[in-house]
Amino acid sequence: MNTISAKFAFIMILTVFAGACEVKSAQDATAAANKNTVKYVFLFIGDGMGDNHKILAEQAFQNGHPGARLFMTRLPVQAKTITLNSGKNITDSAAAGTAIACGVKTANGKLGLDPAGNSVTSIAGIAKQKGMKVGIISTAALNDATPAAFYAHVNARSQFKDIVNDMASSGFDFFGGCKLYLDKEQPSEDDFARKLKAAGYTIFNGKSGLQAVSQAKCYAQTPGYWAIDMKNPDVPTLAEYTIKASEILNNPNGFFIMVEGGKIDHASHGNDSGAMIQELFAFDNAVKSGMEFQQKHPDDTLIVVTADHETGGLMLSEDMQSKKAIILKQKSSYGSILEELKKIKDTEKNFEQAFNLVKDSLGFDGFTASEQSDLKTVWNGDVKDKHKAFLSLAFKIRDLHCGVKWTSGGHSAAQITTSASGKGQELFAGNSENIAIFANLKQLISGCPP
Repeated sequence: MNTISAKFAFIMILTVFAGACEVKSAQDATAAANKNTVKYVFLFIGDGMGDNHKILAEQAFQNGHPGARLFMTRLPVQAKTITLNSGKNITDSAAAGTAIACGVKTANGKLGLDPAGNSVTSIAGIAKQKGMKVGIISTAALNDATPAAFYAHVNARSQFKDIVNDMASSGFDFFGGCKLYLDKEQPSEDDFARKLKAAGYTIFNGKSGLQAVSQAKCYAQTPGYWAIDMKNPDVPTLAEYTIKASEILNNPNGFFIMVEGGKIDHASHGNDSGAMIQELFAFDNAVKSGMEFQQKHPDDTLIVVTADHETGGLMLSEDMQSKKAIILKQKSSYGSILEELKKIKDTEKNFEQAFNLVKDSLGFDGFTASEQSDLKTVWNGDVKDKHKAFLSLAFKIRDLHCGVKWTSGGHSAAQITTSASGKGQELFAGNSENIAIFANLKQLISGCPP
């Protein structure tokens, strides 16, 4: 054989080998048992969850439970992750979700598209092609940016109608979360419901509906809610969604389940420390549910916990750790307190009534005379959105007493932490870009190098 022929033969061998790997991923439904693949994958995404968010939640809880830790911080692999978008700028959830789900950096607002507008396949899509069942779960709407990054291909995250069309055509097996966002092009829930039903999905409502789910290809929905405000027994928790998905999706080919704590971000945008902590606890309980499943399938399960970005520029004073438990006394979300506060007319004689409502709602009676005077000045002054300004100042004062300071109402460029446990966890060790999460998952799900 001459030199040229030998080189050609060698190239053909490499090509066949590489192609075989891809074919195996698509066609061999039993590959989940292969030593190079993982059978069960849980990907948990805390939207807006920076490291200080987790530290604050742990410190607040530790005051009554010395040494207690979040379940996600107990995972053996902990590594820093860079979240900047394709322009090296602060990311939004669409670009960050696409980086995690699809392995490409893109522009803010784009979902499932690279910067040039080309569609890219998500890790959920790859898992589905391989024969695994797929579940997408969130405390936000399922056509919001982060969950949509796993199935949609649109130029703008606000294209809710197009996103639902992609949701219906995805063929994914389980959707669970809040009711879908509507827009001017799709003003009715019934229109979305018809679209999903036409694609073969059954829609279930509330916790009772979730409990009734017995087979795949369903959408278990609930009205939007805050964990701190939850009084409706028919609203499932994120952990209950996770448990149900792992039950009905369990099969010989395994599953891929993405679980998002979407309202960690929402609370952080509003600088609502109390609501944020409760959303983070709810998210961590979902991680616990994944860990319990892993204990039953230790050789076949991978758990990855990450965030898409940090929200709020949260800063903490470590020397005030013992006071952070005060935040746990907050009874309601900022929005719920504001609704009650607006029932009080903003006249000078009603200041004490408003002040007492806020003190009771925050579970905080530590306002100094000077701080109370500042609140009174806002209440009695000529201030735009007076109720909101009054309440926001009260929240800020309470937080400062606890060593907590929000520096913005938007996203930041802070690195976040990615944690992992189980089969293939070593791939997630070491600092990396967020697109590495996709590359590592693809390698573990397909059994092929990235």
